[in-house]
Amino acid sequence: MGHFGGMALRFHPLKGFQASKQPRSGICIELDLITPGTFKGTFHFRGEHGYTWARAQNIRGSLDWRDGPHCSGRNHGTRLTAASGTTRFFAERPREFPASAFVASTRQKRGRVLINRSAVQFAGSSDFTFAAGLSSAQVEPVGPPFSGSADFAAPGGWTGRLAVSFPGRADVRLTGAGFKAHLKRF
Repeated sequence: MGHFGGMALRFHPLKGFQASKQPRSGICIELDLITPGTFKGTFHFRGEHGYTWARAQNIRGSLDWRDGPHCSGRNHGTRLTAASGTTRFFAERPREFPASAFVASTRQKRGRVLINRSAVQFAGSSDFTFAAGLSSAQVEPVGPPFSGSADFAAPGGWTGRLAVSFPGRADVRLTGAGFKAHLKRF
């Protein structure tokens, strides 16, 4: 973890627990294999600019293994994807639910440490709208961590002032030069 901290942990499964396959349903099916237990050893972390810190010797948690998602057929919903370098934005609206989901992520490397930042917001279906033929779309998340809005125009136009604030990195633009966007059914 470099100058962010360090860890030396070993996982100890909960005694007598047998991992079982538990299906998760929704638009697609995922299988989770979850083994609860405790990570024992030493852990210390200090976030960039002191936004957070942690120190522990016994950490309750689990080892998770995910298989999926497995989707049958198509037309589960509509997804807009915009990316530039290591910064990505997704807007999804499932066909079965009156809701939208917005996800933004970015990655950077500091020395030997890879920093992944992400932000998620669930909103109403009116915050992500699109033409029936997928020729255009508008994204307008309401409130933090997102600000602004963006417009998609086929075949790949992506304009606006959409931005996101991540822990340790505020006001990251999600539109502009270098961004490529796609709108499709999934």
